[in-house]
Amino acid sequence: MLYLFFEKFLNRLELSLKEMLLRIDEFLKPFKEKLLQLERENHELKAKLRELISEDSKLKFSDLPNDLREFLKELERDGYVRLTETRISYGDRVWQAIFKRKSNIDGWIENESYNYYERRELFKAILKSIRFYNNGY
Repeated sequence: MLYLFFEKFLNRLELSLKEMLLRIDEFLKPFKEKLLQLERENHELKAKLRELISEDSKLKFSDLPNDLREFLKELERDGYVRLTETRISYGDRVWQAIFKRKSNIDGWIENESYNYYERRELFKAILKSIRFYNNGY
């Protein structure tokens, strides 16, 4: 008798769980659709970004304004950046800060920008743009 009671109870529980699972699926359906849509958009944007990155940069170092070129050369001399004809990347001092601070260099950039007081904002903008476009760490 006790066995029949538990069997009947577990069958009802199983049916109610299945029904609850269907309701939860129905509730989550719009979220799943939105997530799939965002994943498709993300995939398309990544493909576009890869196309843009694969193309050679049309802007050369020699095409930059003289004052910006001189400032970048000064940063290269001080070890903050490395320059090539088509690319600007982090220099040794920045990589040391990245490894020392475990990639959290925003405060370090702020402190180092005081070394270039007149061009402080330009210094920060250059390093943050390298982070944005390169994203090597």
